[in-house]
Amino acid sequence: MKKQFSKKIAFATLGAVLVITACNKSPYPGYDLAENGVYAKFYTQVENGVKPKEGDIVKLVLAYKNSKDSVLFDSKNKNPNGTNFIEFPLSKSTFKGSFEEALSMMSVGDSASFMISADSVYTKTFRAKDLPPYIEKGSMLNFEVKLEKITAKEEADKERNQKMEEQKAMAELRRNEEPKAFANYLETNKITAKPLASGLYYIEKTKGKGPKPEKGSKVKVNYTGRLLDGSVFDTSDEAVAKQAGVYDERRTYEPIEFPLGQGQVIPKKVAIIIFALSVVTGNAQEKGKGQKIINPKTMKTASGLEYTIKEKGKGKKPKVGDKVFVHYTGKFTNDTVFDSSVNRGTPFSFKLGAGQVIKGWDEAFLLLEVGDKATIKFGPELGYGDRQSGAIPANSTLVFDVELLSIVESPHAWDVKGKDTITMANGLKYIVIKENKAAAKASFGNNVTLHYSGFFKDGKGFDSSVEREQPFTVKMGSGQLIKALEDGIALMHKGDKVKFYIPYQLAYGEQGHAPAIPPKADLIFDIEILDVVPVLVPALFDITGKEVKTTASGLKYYEIVKSNNPVKAAPGKTVRVHYSGYLADGKMFDSSVERGDPFEFVLGQAQVIPGWDEGIALMNVGDKLRLLIPYYLAYGEQGRLPMIPAKADLTFDVELMDVK
Repeated sequence: MKKQFSKKIAFATLGAVLVITACNKSPYPGYDLAENGVYAKFYTQVENGVKPKEGDIVKLVLAYKNSKDSVLFDSKNKNPNGTNFIEFPLSKSTFKGSFEEALSMMSVGDSASFMISADSVYTKTFRAKDLPPYIEKGSMLNFEVKLEKITAKEEADKERNQKMEEQKAMAELRRNEEPKAFANYLETNKITAKPLASGLYYIEKTKGKGPKPEKGSKVKVNYTGRLLDGSVFDTSDEAVAKQAGVYDERRTYEPIEFPLGQGQVIPKKVAIIIFALSVVTGNAQEKGKGQKIINPKTMKTASGLEYTIKEKGKGKKPKVGDKVFVHYTGKFTNDTVFDSSVNRGTPFSFKLGAGQVIKGWDEAFLLLEVGDKATIKFGPELGYGDRQSGAIPANSTLVFDVELLSIVESPHAWDVKGKDTITMANGLKYIVIKENKAAAKASFGNNVTLHYSGFFKDGKGFDSSVEREQPFTVKMGSGQLIKALEDGIALMHKGDKVKFYIPYQLAYGEQGHAPAIPPKADLIFDIEILDVVPVLVPALFDITGKEVKTTASGLKYYEIVKSNNPVKAAPGKTVRVHYSGYLADGKMFDSSVERGDPFEFVLGQAQVIPGWDEGIALMNVGDKLRLLIPYYLAYGEQGRLPMIPAKADLTFDVELMDVK
């Protein structure tokens, strides 16, 4: 199953097919409607277990996806250090059938799946003004949840305070011990460089010829971090990570980007560490030193927002869609602080106007410029309303001291001034921005990885993989793209950049594609080809001379390869599988091999069809089986249209890659 929602635009592949296991009269097969309005399907349920109440801290393994099976969030991908859970206080329910009410049905140890209204989640829980383009109006979100732990608020506060004391003690110990170790390191490595006033040592290995970055500049850096003993604890270099044994396949190894001097990287040393740095690029940000306002005036907007600019910056004003980096201190009207990014030393970032923050913030930061420092104040109608959020009681008036540090502008359409427009026979028009004819061509039958930004004729963007920092991979000729756009991309090469103009007749027609694309919408796409890789054609497993075995359920299988690996698939474990699926006539309907993307799921929790849960449980890592699954262990009498017909017996060639 793909984990990046940008990689699933139009076709739900086996990741979507496998999660539905039964059909009843419910609109959501296998789910029961609870009295609180939640559609629920429990995989594991602890009888008479303790359930969370409002204000308790819940610890979850959580993933949720939209109606097209695109994964919008997965806690397993949250941190590169392997943490696969999230923790947060259980808030007051914002609507009947909410995620909060779903969690209140669970006990520690339970695992379940819930279908919840996407409209209500975004407009009532997330308080978004509009639905994002990847959410269809009237659709449902599918939440997959395992409840690991419930902690009472008082106990959580006690644990947090204890950890803070332990961290202080450890920091003090390091401050006392590490200067000696560092002095020994300098002597052993014959380092004679003098430290800066801050205590920082740096040794210039290669002198560059580019401009020197200044505070506020956006820089791109390659790095490798080591402890004094030489061991690598982090790096942006994939080869170094693999050699040092710290490689993590879930993260991307590439240069990091950040605005210099704004606290987004290590502000000071607690332990002494060594970084090898290579500055790749630097882009100036418009951030000047602010000027204090002697008699600041408080302004009030029509919505009731009050704001007072106390220090005036010299930078740009952000627009809707821009990503902003801010520092803030949140207070109640009695000046009690409830949260502060300043105290944490880490700025907060969000996309303006996307409903990622409370309404008061979305409005306030559109009024500020980079470098501004201001105090903003608003009532509950622009905050958290009549619901509690963490330490913030319901119906609270909130005050924030804020500073707009920097902005990253949303993708802009490429400049095509002075370039020729080419018209194809089908009416598609395009302009070549950058051409690389010597590179691999994005022809039909290849897997093509690309970045795209989509715009309307008025210049307003409606979707961008660049903004999400998630390239999109598509098999050319699979029908995942608008046909006219696919025809155009097929002319491109790796490294090419092309702007496409698609009339509505070749896009989504007179009806559009709600909510993102209105009727009769002409579309513009800026496309960059990042990579072109030939599609792997799966080879049918050879069963010549192999004995077919049959289980009590009627599942049949051939053992193609039996490995000597002792690691066995077991219920509750996450398994990683390559597969190719075939209908009775031999037609392949899906293949992870073809996509180059193995499928992961938790075994024995009804996340896949019964024949898979049973068949994969027979395997050890490295084994290859052919599974012959009768329709009643697959998708039953109804099938799974359009790919799986009614009463379809299925054949799968499967290889167990890993067990976690």
